[in-house]
Amino acid sequence: NAKQTTKDIMNRLAHLPNRTGNRLMSGALGGYSDVTFSMTEENRLKNATGQSPAIYGCDYGRGWLETADITDSIDYSCNSSLISYWKSGGLPQVSLHLANPAFPSGNYKTAISNSQYKNILDPSTVEGKRLEALLSKIADGLTQLKNQGVTVLFRPLHEMNGEWFWW
Repeated sequence: NAKQTTKDIMNRLAHLPNRTGNRLMSGALGGYSDVTFSMTEENRLKNATGQSPAIYGCDYGRGWLETADITDSIDYSCNSSLISYWKSGGLPQVSLHLANPAFPSGNYKTAISNSQYKNILDPSTVEGKRLEALLSKIADGLTQLKNQGVTVLFRPLHEMNGEWFWW
């Protein structure tokens, strides 16, 4: 049920390798929302090259900060900048340093057991309720973008094979 703009973008990305020219799209990350996010890198690249990056990203996670309430680890205040970026012809990207729902405050780098994974995926457990709360807040941010007509590349659990994340 994707809108036509999204289909067009996905088609362009899928066919980049088959093109005879203009086969490269560059991107940059503006940082963690509410902590380090800014459009400074986009502006620097535009000043240096005359062009903005095709893709500009924000991480809804607040970096490696652990919070008393795990849902406070998600912030989508970068959306206003991403909306402006979209309106200027860029493609926004949202990644996610997802806090570990096995613990109340996140514990991003703490390895967890199979039984803890099981609890995270069970919505009747405390851990499962934490995951649901995180996903709900993420969905709120993505819905805000959708309501503004923004197509976004969403990259949850990026770098998924990295030993530095709980997943």
